[in-house]
Amino acid sequence: MAYLKSNHLSKFFNNKTISVVGNANSLLESNYGTLIDSADIVCRFNLGPKLIAPQSHGTRTDWCIYNNYPWASSANAFDITADCKWLEINYDFELILDMKIDAYTLPQESRIKFGNDHPSIGITFLHYLTTCNPKQVNIFGFDWKRTHTWYNRSRKWKKERMRSTHNWQKELDYFRKFIEPLPQYTLHSSDN
Repeated sequence: MAYLKSNHLSKFFNNKTISVVGNANSLLESNYGTLIDSADIVCRFNLGPKLIAPQSHGTRTDWCIYNNYPWASSANAFDITADCKWLEINYDFELILDMKIDAYTLPQESRIKFGNDHPSIGITFLHYLTTCNPKQVNIFGFDWKRTHTWYNRSRKWKKERMRSTHNWQKELDYFRKFIEPLPQYTLHSSDN
């Protein structure tokens, strides 16, 4: 497992083509696997590397991004066999110090402002990539909770609970205003 400090990160993404693969269940209905794997770097979130769905999700994982070490550990996220780097995006530097690991703590000036809402690691990572000068970023599996996360699809959550952790509408608005207009960013619909 590789944990990298923030001053080492941007060099990995600079001038690279990147596939950012979210965990929306709707992506399972697509045929983006080959396009996802054609990037220089493939990034996934949380349990994303555990899914075996080459036609829709591809097969590679170069980076796995998560934000909660205790949860990731309890969900056996680190048990995957893929040879990937792990990046923890964390909002609480004290927590990282207590855990004695190196991780990327989102700089204060880069934090996405959502009022009292806590942004997801997906939108936070997309925001971070805007500071890294990538050549192209293809985004898959982001539907702002139109569908469940694929590893939660069997849960019978009420819509209110499913949407309560993050403000998905604010994240979508942020994406549309600040990320989608950038020419090197392409959001691929799960309805291909």
